[in-house]
Amino acid sequence: RELMRRMTLSALQIRLNVQQRNQPLFTFIDFNQLNWPREGCAVCSLDLTTDIQSWRRAVILAVREIRRLGLFGLTDSEISRYKQAILAEAAQNAAQSEQRNNEEVLNELMDSEACGHTFMQAQDRYLAAEKALTSITRDDVQAIARELCEH
Repeated sequence: RELMRRMTLSALQIRLNVQQRNQPLFTFIDFNQLNWPREGCAVCSLDLTTDIQSWRRAVILAVREIRRLGLFGLTDSEISRYKQAILAEAAQNAAQSEQRNNEEVLNELMDSEACGHTFMQAQDRYLAAEKALTSITRDDVQAIARELCEH
């Protein structure tokens, strides 16, 4: 589910940025999904900055794009692109795992323990991500998009 959420939120951020090419309304766009497992919560935030004259049109555009994403989901090419990006990020993390300091490893271990997750080495996480990504279907991603955009 977490991988599909990342794919969906990335698609929304990219779509809003692409809209900028046609009709520049935003000066800043950022979508964050922050997880605080030890506190037992996750927060999604969409940060949009626009000038005073354009804020109404900017809100309309953002709401319309969120609704479109919730109704129609991601395209097959978007799903493929985000699967590749997530896998590339996991591969990079695995390649750089020896460069992590003790504090980073300890924080990850505590987060894993707090959530009841399995703590894995970076190479094992890469293999797990690869396996999970191959099992994700278009229908799975569309269901997550509907859930995230239902508001």
